[in-house]
Amino acid sequence: VTISVFAMPAQRTNGLHAQEFSISWFTIDGGGGMSVGGPFDLNGTVGQPDAGLMVGGAYSITGGYWAASFQDDFLLGDVNMDGAVNLLDVAPFVELISTGGFKEQADINQDGFVNLLDVEPFIELLSG
Repeated sequence: VTISVFAMPAQRTNGLHAQEFSISWFTIDGGGGMSVGGPFDLNGTVGQPDAGLMVGGAYSITGGYWAASFQDDFLLGDVNMDGAVNLLDVAPFVELISTGGFKEQADINQDGFVNLLDVEPFIELLSG
């Protein structure tokens, strides 16, 4: 009887690393245009199989040429989107600033960025 023993070298991990998220995409869209008659005008786009709201887990994305036109109104400063500007919005606001993330509700000064320039107007919204 032969017994073989295999020794595996111990592997050491140097800690856990956060995963990077990215959205890579490819789409072929085209066509559409604008038609005008009397007091009416019609804008259309042909070939958008990816348009609309896509949801997976805690993440969602709205795609398509017309996505911005159909978004619901939002409450400026309501970063957690619970319908009110209150202390529950502070942690997600700070997280966006520290990570360089963007959410339109947190861009208080409406300059296209969520950064330290939004802090003072955010505090003003919180204090009413």
